[in-house]
Amino acid sequence: DARVRRARAGGPRLQSIPMEILRGIPVASGYAIAPAFVLDSEQYRIGKRKIRPAEAEKEIRRFQGAVEASRQDLLGMKQQWSDRVGKRLGELFDSHILVFEDKKILGEIERRIGEDHFSAEYAVSRVFRKYAKLFLELGDSYFRQRVTDLHDVEKRLLRNLLGEKRETLSKLQEKVVIIARDLSPSQTASLDREMVLGFATDTGGMTSHTAIVAKALDIPAVVGLGSISNDISGGDRVIIDGNTGNVIINPDEETVKKYEALARNYTQFENRLNKELLNLPAQTKDGAKVVMLANIEFPTEVEFALQHGA
Repeated sequence: DARVRRARAGGPRLQSIPMEILRGIPVASGYAIAPAFVLDSEQYRIGKRKIRPAEAEKEIRRFQGAVEASRQDLLGMKQQWSDRVGKRLGELFDSHILVFEDKKILGEIERRIGEDHFSAEYAVSRVFRKYAKLFLELGDSYFRQRVTDLHDVEKRLLRNLLGEKRETLSKLQEKVVIIARDLSPSQTASLDREMVLGFATDTGGMTSHTAIVAKALDIPAVVGLGSISNDISGGDRVIIDGNTGNVIINPDEETVKKYEALARNYTQFENRLNKELLNLPAQTKDGAKVVMLANIEFPTEVEFALQHGA
């Protein structure tokens, strides 16, 4: 069940705020204990603004310029991510790039500007929300996950139209866990792996982009938590348990010590597998031999698989 289940706990507190346990879908194993960095949903409030008929052509050109700027942003990120992790992950940007080449969507926005005399921002907002609603009404899990792609494309386009600087996760000053409604490929492209210890998101499933990225980067992650981005404040201490799907907000001292021990044991177990068991024959006690293979998504996982005896 991907819905949130909460449990209040007593005992000594690190803070006066009570400890809260949420349960989601574990998609990448491991443990993370760090302050929360709550990623702004970057929702834009676009008022209904009309332009004069004589301004329509200029407004359409402004929209077309923002489309091209957004497309170039994504092409650059795709190349950066492909070089960094592998072509397969870079291809996650293709669905976003295709939206900026979709004549039906772009044409509808231009018609709203030219015929209804909407501002470019308002036309973008209206058309993208229309398609997002349509995808949700289809009732198919694949199309529901694509709504996240539409929102990311819309926000990028609005940022270029409004001249707002893109937020990134590349300049964090301390180690954190990221809390968000969802994480898009473009947000993870500039991720600092040394500073981000884990993910927890409201939405997503085993096959979501967040899950794929978390596994590729070997970052503990839990998704499908429902409303964690609204339930938590930046700086709150958070434990992410990527093995069970538990996310603990404001853990008490006893719980922190428990998970610190679990994290140490997990690391020790991984090290033991690497050092002590790596060269042992892959066979059962009664002599049945097993061929050890690995299923990889990205080229960077080859080294990880070899380290574990594949």
